Amino acid sequence: MKKVLIIGGGISGLTAGIFAQKSGFESIIYEKHSIPGGECTGWDRNGYHIDGCIQWLTGTKDGDEMNELWKQVGALENVKIHKLAKFITVEYQGKQISIDRDLTSLKEHFLEISPEDKGEIENLAAWIETLANSSMPTGKPFDMMNLWEIIKYGISMKDAAKIMKTLSKMSVAEYSSRFKSPLIKKLINTLLPPKYSAISLLFTLATFVGGNGDLPAGGSRALVERMADKYLSLGGKLMVNTEVEEVIIEKGVAKGILLKNGTKEFGFYIIPACDTHITFEKLLK
Repeated sequence: MKKVLIIGGGISGLTAGIFAQKSGFESIIYEKHSIPGGECTGWDRNGYHIDGCIQWLTGTKDGDEMNELWKQVGALENVKIHKLAKFITVEYQGKQISIDRDLTSLKEHFLEISPEDKGEIENLAAWIETLANSSMPTGKPFDMMNLWEIIKYGISMKDAAKIMKTLSKMSVAEYSSRFKSPLIKKLINTLLPPKYSAISLLFTLATFVGGNGDLPAGGSRALVERMADKYLSLGGKLMVNTEVEEVIIEKGVAKGILLKNGTKEFGFYIIPACDTHITFEKLLK
């Protein structure tokens, strides 16, 4: 049985491990922290639980491709989903503005706040509606699709592509400047960091309005625990408190890993699934 060594026990590493096990490989995940999850985690402090990652999760809507993927990796199997009526409420200069799930209510609310922004508000609502009806395919990465699959993908995303072309090179801050209302500007720059791409903002709003961005019970840490349980139930090995120092390269090919404790492990595939200090310069030569 071919062995797969996975560096990092976050969402990516656990997903890679689960599919490796399902595909008949022997896999081991090496995680330097004491628990898996990476940035998807939470803490208990003085009787409170602090969620460090999930405010909302893309793929909580039954029937969506991302939802099916989350279920395959155990993250959303038989899990209660808390439906959110509002995405966020921002108070600025004594006034409040909210993102409602109902698009009609959202549009009316924005128009009541700033009728002078009618044109931009109508554009925003139309873009949200279009993107909310688009679904990102998860069956294959784009670079593995054949010509017919690429054509189908292009057809399914043609309306979204027009919006992406308009906004992908515009920052959130630049997009907010198109509005006259200081309150709407404040809301937009609160939703995402001002330097982020404006298209990320629109996809975020569309995901929520489309009913596909809610909160799974237990939040981040519970989601990771479900994935880890799934991985272990399939026979995978999860090594926590185990830091990888470097990738072992032989004749330009990754053959294994060197752990910080000096141990060397070798495998058929090496998957770096983490944000790490490990450099892979040798792999690029």
